[in-house]
Amino acid sequence: MKISIVVPCFNEDKVIKELIERLKETLTICLDIKLITKYEIIFIDDGSSDNTLLLLRSFSRDDERIKVVSFSRNFGQQIAITAGIDAADGDAMVIMDADLQDPPELIPEMIKEWNKGYKIIHMKRKQRIGESGLKKFTAKIFYRLLNKLTTVEIPLDSGDFKLLDKEIILYLRKLTEHFRFMRGLEVLAGFSQLTLEYDRPARFAGKPKYSFLKSFKLAVDGITSFSSKPLKMVTVLGIIGIISSFILMAYAMMSKIMLPNRILPGWTSLLIVVVFFSSIQLFSLGLIGEYIGRIYEEVKGRPLYVIKDKINL
Repeated sequence: MKISIVVPCFNEDKVIKELIERLKETLTICLDIKLITKYEIIFIDDGSSDNTLLLLRSFSRDDERIKVVSFSRNFGQQIAITAGIDAADGDAMVIMDADLQDPPELIPEMIKEWNKGYKIIHMKRKQRIGESGLKKFTAKIFYRLLNKLTTVEIPLDSGDFKLLDKEIILYLRKLTEHFRFMRGLEVLAGFSQLTLEYDRPARFAGKPKYSFLKSFKLAVDGITSFSSKPLKMVTVLGIIGIISSFILMAYAMMSKIMLPNRILPGWTSLLIVVVFFSSIQLFSLGLIGEYIGRIYEEVKGRPLYVIKDKINL
């Protein structure tokens, strides 16, 4: 029974040594208690500009179970996870961040639950230590909004830290879409799932790589990849606009007939109406453009990633 550990990396040279030591220690325990018979650790270097790749080369020379896929440039975390899925050779795989906010020591517990027959083990963040109040709030809102807009039930407050069975891996390899929200694609496969809770610690070292803009883009990818409801909302906004315009028209006509000498307020009300409907139009065009842009990118059929180098693979 072989387990694959997939770790996307981007400028994580400050944590690589500690991460590998803790991973090997934990996986050795799994071997000793016969939870697994083999393991491999696959690092996906997502175009790092620091010494991440240099360190990974060094560790992989000493241990052939440490494998590396190096991208030609930065393709993003979701694509890095995809590359890990393509490279994994285990009966199951664990996806985790390199910053040690996903504790390797939880892997044995995940494997035990997998051995009971669960195909996906989600790790839910009970506490998010070291993260700002804004990030916690936006993350909480996002997961709830996503579940409202889509038919895919993603476990609340879960990230990419999870275990996937071989069946899920084979299913994910068949997908070719470019705009990937892996947390949704994994759940879309179905199969039996379990959610475990854990306290997410602060980063071991270095700075977070996910800025607010990157988090926002991931949220947009998640919503647009699994729901067309935002497009339907455009129609609703249009109907609201039409009804509002008829009400304003009726008000103006009745005022003119019943109070012909009254000077109707003009500039303020006119400006508000113009700005309101112009904003709806621009928002609607932008939303439609977002979906059309995704269609445009998909039909090009370009590769999801470009590999510069492979080590021990």
